[in-house]
Amino acid sequence: MTAKKKTRNSRKRAVIAAATRRVSLRDSGMRSASHQPAVTADATGASSPTDIFSRFMAAEDVEAVARSSVALADGVQAFGRALIDLQRQSVTATLSAARDLVGARNLEDVMEVQRRYLAGSVENAVKESGGFAELAGRVAKAAWAPLAPRIGAAFTRLRSA
Repeated sequence: MTAKKKTRNSRKRAVIAAATRRVSLRDSGMRSASHQPAVTADATGASSPTDIFSRFMAAEDVEAVARSSVALADGVQAFGRALIDLQRQSVTATLSAARDLVGARNLEDVMEVQRRYLAGSVENAVKESGGFAELAGRVAKAAWAPLAPRIGAAFTRLRSA
């Protein structure tokens, strides 16, 4: 016996196709006039988004963004290394506590091992959290440093325009 093929023109497919058409119209730039970005004419009367972009974005701005991105990437890498070191310390402390628990002879020894492990873990977490906060501050400053003068210059250009 042969199975009957289902048609692919179902209601669900029609709904998906309609939604896709709406999205593609929105992405293709076919919007109503109220959603169009404001484009102003330059001194020659020609208007294009490229002209506006070139007025507000200079090569120095692109360089500043690139330097900022590099500083941010380096900072994230340093943050990741610090986090891996913290995890390595935590695993080492946990394995040490497990080894001590195996060697415990009575309930008091077990309680002492647990107390030492918990106290050490909390102390290390508090100590390292301060280091992470300092590192995050340094990363933010390093990433912001190339952008700050360019943003100031952009605001000056906007005020004068």
